[in-house]
Amino acid sequence: MKKLVVQISNNLLFVNPQDIILITRKERKTVIYTVEGTTLAINEPLGRLEQLLDGESFFRCHRGYIINVGMVKEFNPYGNKTYTAKLMNTDETALITVEKAKEFRQRYCIE
Repeated sequence: MKKLVVQISNNLLFVNPQDIILITRKERKTVIYTVEGTTLAINEPLGRLEQLLDGESFFRCHRGYIINVGMVKEFNPYGNKTYTAKLMNTDETALITVEKAKEFRQRYCIE
């Protein structure tokens, strides 16, 4: 499997995609959360990472979040048309719209 290359300062870091839990935007940075408990703050836009990562393993659940499909534990209601996605190996949650939750269930779930 290919590694995702991210640049932090002058360093190039190589991240195994299967180790990524979620990717989000915070304070004008893109933040990658990994199973090792590390967070990587980079300047790359979410759209670019979405193109680089495998669409079968990663899902753009909200304009501000990309989640690793294999790390999803549950969805919980959050407001009128939104859920929060609880993920393995982190206390972080991701927002997911009702429409995206339906799409997630159709693409990745056996019911």
